[in-house]
Amino acid sequence: MLIETRALVLKSFPYSDTSLISRIYTEDRGKVSVLAKGARRMKNNVAALLEPLNIVDISYYDKESRGIQTLKEVSAQTIVSRIREDYDKLTLALVVSDILDHTTHEHDPNPILYRLATRTIIEMEATTESGRTLFWFFLLQLAIRTGFKPNLHQCGRCNEPIKNGILDRTSGALCCHRCLSDGDIRLNSEQLTYLQTMNEYHIDQVGNLHIQDELTEGISRFLLSFVSYHLEGMEKVKSLKLIEQHNK
Repeated sequence: MLIETRALVLKSFPYSDTSLISRIYTEDRGKVSVLAKGARRMKNNVAALLEPLNIVDISYYDKESRGIQTLKEVSAQTIVSRIREDYDKLTLALVVSDILDHTTHEHDPNPILYRLATRTIIEMEATTESGRTLFWFFLLQLAIRTGFKPNLHQCGRCNEPIKNGILDRTSGALCCHRCLSDGDIRLNSEQLTYLQTMNEYHIDQVGNLHIQDELTEGISRFLLSFVSYHLEGMEKVKSLKLIEQHNK
């Protein structure tokens, strides 16, 4: 069966002397691996199109008995270039694709996650900012769209309104200081208000959100810790180490 769909390229690696295997996240079929025969031959632009983070229109022959499908054609939709010229932005974008790769299953489509990831990459490519705010938006929406929306207004234990929070590592909930005194993942009132506002924003608006530089690490740590607690597969996202090294 011939499948035609749009896809985000997650990873690509050589196969034989001339071919390429790419893992892609498609809009219609979820995560799929495709074999691009002859893609690495000279004068063939397929390898360039199948660079990670590119968004492409793709057609491939799908056979249920095969683990790797056969590519027919691929064409460009969004080719990432500015992201690759900025190390910090590239790191964040690769973590986005890595999370999508390791927290989803083969042939399990989720159009909402597809749109979230691709729109994040497109906005990162377009913005002149660092992409950090877009990355936070992705993490927050990822939690929400997978059924783990963080309660940023009430304590996870006493249900009272919360002004400062500590992440409870036993439940994955944000708790107030009255209920939980120990914990290294904390949000002060300004960070909490920032996330509450982001929760109400569309991706087009997040560029208008600003916060002091000294408070950014706390937001990153909370969102990554929250998502890591709730989403299966996050322990396999090796690119998270790049963010940890950058924050040191």
